Amino acid sequence: MKQLGPVRFVMLACAGAALLAASCTGGGKDVRGAKVKGQLVQSGQPFKFLPQEEIIVSFTEEKGGKDAIGSYAVVSPETGTFTIEGPTRHGIPAGKYRVSLSSQIYGGDGTNRFEATFDGDKTPLVADVGAEEGQTFVIDVAQKTVQKQ
Repeated sequence: MKQLGPVRFVMLACAGAALLAASCTGGGKDVRGAKVKGQLVQSGQPFKFLPQEEIIVSFTEEKGGKDAIGSYAVVSPETGTFTIEGPTRHGIPAGKYRVSLSSQIYGGDGTNRFEATFDGDKTPLVADVGAEEGQTFVIDVAQKTVQKQ
């Protein structure tokens, strides 16, 4: 059984805090919208994971503040794909979202290879999420772009 590494633990703790904050400030509001799919690539080619690496992609409303909605997904090492289901698993509302990436290697030293470029407020990636289902975003880490397909 895998143990939670430091990056995943922090991401899960943040997601839990966001859910708690949303339920406290929104009176238990059920966040609804579209589930968003995506793929992580490098220069248009499939992204190459390091051995035992886990990558997490996060979408956080660009508006920020205590009512900002955020959600994350683990990227599949086999396909480079992910699905953002939303904090209540009913999608995320339409709007602009900052897209951040984090990684960890099980048994590693806790280094996040995306921290300098794609972490939190540093990320140059912004996704314009619509209300429709079936949206797919391609994140190219080499080009530092996110494009809606």
